[in-house]
Amino acid sequence: MLKLKWFIYSLLVLTLSAHAAQEEVEQRHAIDRGQEGWFWYKDPKQAKKPAPEAAQPPSSVPDKPPAAKHPALAAHEALQKELTESMQIAVMEPTEENMKHFLAVWYEVRKKSSDFADIGRTVAWANPQFSRVLDGGRPTNPVAMRVHDQEKTNVAEQRVVSLAKTHGIFFVFRSDCKYCHAFAPILREFQEKYGFKVLPISLDGQGLPEYPDAKQDNGMVARLIADMRLKPGEFRTPFTALVRPEKRELMPLGFGVMSGQELVERIDKVVEVRAAQVAKQ
Repeated sequence: MLKLKWFIYSLLVLTLSAHAAQEEVEQRHAIDRGQEGWFWYKDPKQAKKPAPEAAQPPSSVPDKPPAAKHPALAAHEALQKELTESMQIAVMEPTEENMKHFLAVWYEVRKKSSDFADIGRTVAWANPQFSRVLDGGRPTNPVAMRVHDQEKTNVAEQRVVSLAKTHGIFFVFRSDCKYCHAFAPILREFQEKYGFKVLPISLDGQGLPEYPDAKQDNGMVARLIADMRLKPGEFRTPFTALVRPEKRELMPLGFGVMSGQELVERIDKVVEVRAAQVAKQ
């Protein structure tokens, strides 16, 4: 609640300050326009005189009076002006009196921000259409968070099972890489659980206990490094990538050790991003 109040307060202060700054810029602009030098020079040959407007017959319909401004808007503008001016005065002349005036106005703004946040929360509680959870957002309640995360995981796992029918995984490693030895059992379990075909590629020609019949790198990793625009020495093992042989697509999942849950999340996300990119083309 405190973070929300502070956010609302900060937003209000920034709005007030931005409005005052805009007014000041417009006033200075109007003054500076009268002192234009060569930088603002305009070729008189290019300047066009405005065409005289045709005389319009007097309208028989009287003009509508301007709509009356809501009292709250006038009060907001007055508070905005007082906050800005009191702050500027206190900055330029930081006397005790000026600072007390600024803090008094600031306190009033904070109080209104707090009231705004409190009333907003109670209204949101009674109107679920304003809850971001309806748009797929993550709830804040710990119990609801667990339910949300589990549901999201279930949906992602279903998509990953389906992807295993058309996609495979490249696993690049070295036999002397301790992280590769730690990741290989995780990847093997993931492979068996979701049905992915894994192509293990060894940079030093030696296998791992989980992948004893690994393929030796035939130059593919060098081409991969070039495609990923990595600098010499930036490639690390273990490296995992999702591949779609039918389309000759390779989507990096990352370097280093990952859990099975991370693999699910990354595969689901890279496929989603790739589909969005293709749709834009």
